[in-house]
Amino acid sequence: MDIKDAILRTLVGIIPLISIIYIVVGIKLYRQKGPRHLNYFSILMFASAIYSFGYYLELNWITEETFHLVRSFEFFGSVFVPSFGLLFVRQLTGRHTSLGEKALLIALSFGVWLLFLTDPIYHQIYHNVEMLRLNGFTIAITTKNPLFYSLMVYYAFFIISSSILLFRTYRKTSNSSMRSSFLFLLASFQIAWVPVLIILLRLDTYFDPVPSTIFIFCGLLMANELRNDIFNLLILRWKKDYEHLGEPALLSDDQGDPVCCNAVAESLSNASGTALRDLKIDAEPFLADKTLNLLTHEGVKRQFMVHKNTFDNNNRYTTYLLFDITELHLLEDRLRQSERKYRSIFENTPLGVLHFDKNGIITDCNDRFVQIIGSSRKVLTGFDIHIVPDLQMNIALDAVLRGEISIYEGDYNSVTARKTTPVRGIFAPICSSDSQVTGGVGIFEDITERRKLQNALAVEKNLLETTLVSIGDGVISTDTLGMIVFLNEVAEELTGWTQNEAVGRPLEQVFQVIDHLTNKKYSGIVQNVMDTGIVLQIEQNALLVSRNGREYPIESKASPIKQTDGEIAGAVLVFRDCSERQQRLDAIEYLSYHDQLTGLYNRRYFDYAMGKLDEASQLPLTLMMIDVNGLKLINDSFGHAAGDDLLQKVAEILTHACRNRDVLARIGGDEFVIILPNTDREAADRVLNAINTSLTQRRIDSGVLSLSIGLGSKTDPSQSLDQVYKSAEDAMYRNKLYESTSMRNKTIGLITNVLFEKSQREMIHSRRVGKICENIAYALGFDSDAVSRIRIGGLMHDIGKIGIAENILNKPEALTDEESEEMKKHPEIGYRILLSVPEFSEVAESILAHHERWDGKGYPQGLKGEEIPLQARIITVADTFEAMTSDRSYRKAVSHDEAITELQGIAGTQLDPKITAAFIEVLKHPNAMNFTPYSS
Repeated sequence: MDIKDAILRTLVGIIPLISIIYIVVGIKLYRQKGPRHLNYFSILMFASAIYSFGYYLELNWITEETFHLVRSFEFFGSVFVPSFGLLFVRQLTGRHTSLGEKALLIALSFGVWLLFLTDPIYHQIYHNVEMLRLNGFTIAITTKNPLFYSLMVYYAFFIISSSILLFRTYRKTSNSSMRSSFLFLLASFQIAWVPVLIILLRLDTYFDPVPSTIFIFCGLLMANELRNDIFNLLILRWKKDYEHLGEPALLSDDQGDPVCCNAVAESLSNASGTALRDLKIDAEPFLADKTLNLLTHEGVKRQFMVHKNTFDNNNRYTTYLLFDITELHLLEDRLRQSERKYRSIFENTPLGVLHFDKNGIITDCNDRFVQIIGSSRKVLTGFDIHIVPDLQMNIALDAVLRGEISIYEGDYNSVTARKTTPVRGIFAPICSSDSQVTGGVGIFEDITERRKLQNALAVEKNLLETTLVSIGDGVISTDTLGMIVFLNEVAEELTGWTQNEAVGRPLEQVFQVIDHLTNKKYSGIVQNVMDTGIVLQIEQNALLVSRNGREYPIESKASPIKQTDGEIAGAVLVFRDCSERQQRLDAIEYLSYHDQLTGLYNRRYFDYAMGKLDEASQLPLTLMMIDVNGLKLINDSFGHAAGDDLLQKVAEILTHACRNRDVLARIGGDEFVIILPNTDREAADRVLNAINTSLTQRRIDSGVLSLSIGLGSKTDPSQSLDQVYKSAEDAMYRNKLYESTSMRNKTIGLITNVLFEKSQREMIHSRRVGKICENIAYALGFDSDAVSRIRIGGLMHDIGKIGIAENILNKPEALTDEESEEMKKHPEIGYRILLSVPEFSEVAESILAHHERWDGKGYPQGLKGEEIPLQARIITVADTFEAMTSDRSYRKAVSHDEAITELQGIAGTQLDPKITAAFIEVLKHPNAMNFTPYSS
């Protein structure tokens, strides 16, 4: 056996070993990937192993029949190499392959293989097979039919598709290791073109390129996969070490490209938004302190310190471990800020501060402490506090060194500066982490000004207490809750409580104030002051009810007690007994609120009471409007004294009918009103009946006692009291229409009777004048109604004399000029009396003018001629004749003839000439009425 033959036999003998290697590598990688992930590379290795072993059998088989059997086994491996190779590439490049696509590729390979098993079709693949035996090996020389070349087309499709996928993935991958792996695979796949081109060019008659190409191609794939497997094992080992680490970790290759990271690093990115898993750490901008700023998914900025170390033995991979020092930096910043703040406080505080060690040696102090002590930092630093000859200071220092807080206050005698300063100091221990005292701090305050202020406050307090004790007003102070904290002696006397009894009690329990009109209790005084922060004046009508029940009219003010910062610390009440003043005020108020004539309330008080009682608690509330009928008539007839007497009697009647809680007021000349609180219409009618009963039982000399009364009631809070007032007033006026005329008629009759009672002469004179007027009226042709009116006018022509004083009316001698002027008022008085009764309005006009003269020289209006009413001219003639023919105290009566002569003499000057002539004719008639003269 020569060397060439030995080499050939060695190469053929290696083929089964290659198949075994394919199988072992496939199984190993399949196990490594895990059963849950189908590893197409392992299946590709299995298919290559089948082909390799089949090729080995083909070389060692003898007969043509067995050749076909072995080649079918060989082709079973070869037809599945492109299908599983394509699935491997798609899996490697991360392309998703659907279940249908996988089934199609496998079915296609399986179908091609079946072509070799079916004899008729088999001969469509090989046209001729010639078996040769060369150096102990079987070599088949075949002639291919066109169907054989379809298999090459499938191989070409596999190579092109895989190359495209690898090329695209290569371009997209940034990791250098992965790029080199894809580039290696892309180049390896191009080797597969060699057998395809040889077969398509029909250069394979004596040489089959497929086995060697498959061996080389699969070897390259296996080498790359083993390399990747080693790489994956490296990553798995890295992840095992770092995946569950609490700090971010990143693995990079020798080019600085990131390979993988743990789960913590997945949530981080740089300022531009690039994820940490894609960062080249060494290319990132580090901070001055060799730290790196990254962002979390939430956008929170974190600061990391980066540590790196080599991961593999070949120095190809580096692990970057990032430690989050954000909180550490924050703590450091806070510590620095705290140190700066403390130092700023230490140096700028208005208090003196010193530090000392556990031996009592001063280690540091601020400038304010130096000022208080009166020395320098240089002298004080290192000073032993124990040598201070102050027992209280040493006691305080020893307490601090035992771990206690202590206080020193007193006049400190400085050892270093030889000065004495009133100070107050607080000592506090400084302890280590194991609670051991390492020193202490002292804080000192110069209390010189405080001492002065305390002294001043003590003087002021004594002065204030002396003032409060000596003041004539009562003073009560409370806290913010309204609890009493102080009473002076006047307050004790007025309230009936001693300070010891009152302190701590609510203000309302000791200081009980009511409104004397409504008996309503005042409450919430302190609360109102606290809420408003202003001085409050307690309303008028306030009564202080003492502990023994005595009532004091008081004046009071409640003021807030404000601190320097404006906060209210309580309230103070200052009040005084104003009984004497109240009596004076009551007298003044009585005059201002009462009617001087009747003693009843006046219009001013009525308006006040209306506002005060217009509350829901007073409902139902009834108003009774009262008008005195004929007051003006009484005033005109009998004088104002008679009218005043009438009003006083009315006031007595109304007062007797009213209840204690009712308000009775005279609001006008003849108008009264009664406010009846808590009184419905039925109760008001009972009061009205009582008034009417009293009216029937009272008599007056100057007229008839008559009242017009109207009622109005408020039953709903929404009603206007003014409207109720108007309703009562309207009802009163309606009643007045019915009652007033009748009352006036009675009054006029009474006036006439009173006049006649006052003067017998006036009665006879009036009746004679009325009779004469009747005769004149008949002579002038008047009808019976007119004659009656003229007679009444004559009868009442001097009714106005009821207003003339009786001494003037019955004076026996001639009247003085002054008396004459007074007497001349009676026409006007009579006119006013009669004008009040509508039925007498025409008569009133004649009464007013019955002393007018035809020539205009009469009174009171100086009318002339026919300006004088006709009835008045008739009365004038009758009155003149009756006066002539009657005796007077100052002259005797004249005869009829003499009277006629005198009448003729004054006709046309004093008397109406026509009426005078008519009357003279009456007197001349033989049947003339006998006018018996009156003899005084």
